[in-house]
Amino acid sequence: MFVELNDIERQRLYRVREGILANPEKWSTLASRERDLLRLRVGLADNELRELAEISQLYGLTIARIKLIEDKALKKLQ
Repeated sequence: MFVELNDIERQRLYRVREGILANPEKWSTLASRERDLLRLRVGLADNELRELAEISQLYGLTIARIKLIEDKALKKLQ
């Protein structure tokens, strides 16, 4: 079982999702792994926000590596 997201993190992820939806042209600047990871993280496919730990298990990568990929993708979207 994964720890539930705190309110601050949940709000941050909602803002990221809103930004992605407002600027879909920037989505194409991301690598496929970055898109897939963010799609899961911010719940674009199913409206379910996901913890870094859950995504790290899905990808077989460390939480730190998932966070680095997420940070890099978010910089590209700015």
